[in-house]
Amino acid sequence: MSINGNEVLILADTDGAGTYAAVASQTEASIDESNDVIDQSSKDARERKVAAGRYEANISFGALFVPNDVAFGALKNALRTGTLIKLREQEQGSAVAEYDAIITSMTRDYPDQDNASISLEAAVNGPVVVI
Repeated sequence: MSINGNEVLILADTDGAGTYAAVASQTEASIDESNDVIDQSSKDARERKVAAGRYEANISFGALFVPNDVAFGALKNALRTGTLIKLREQEQGSAVAEYDAIITSMTRDYPDQDNASISLEAAVNGPVVVI
C-alpha cells in the first residue's frame, strides 16, 4: 500500500543531543541512494560482470521560509560551520531512519508576490541507521 508524500517528513537534530524537530512547512523531500559499479569483466566472457562499489546517499527537501524555525536555524548553522548534523526520516509519524549529513547547499528564494521558500541538499556521511 502506498502512502501520501505528505506523510514523510525530514527532521533535524536541533541541539546535537537528539532533540529532533521537523523543518517547518515542508513542501517536498527526496532521498537518493546509489551504489557505484565496479566492472569485474574480463576477456574470457562477453557478458559484463559487476560488483557493488561505494554506497552514497543524498537528501534534498524544500519548505516555506520560516525564519525563526528552530530546525532551519540548526541546518543553517551546520552549513555555515561545515559540521555534521543528524537528520531523521519520519513516515506516518514514526521514525524510520537516521542519517549523519553535511549540508551541501541551502537556497533561500524570495519571489515577488509569492511564498518565500528554502531548499536544502545534504550528503550522507556513513551508513544509514534504520530505526
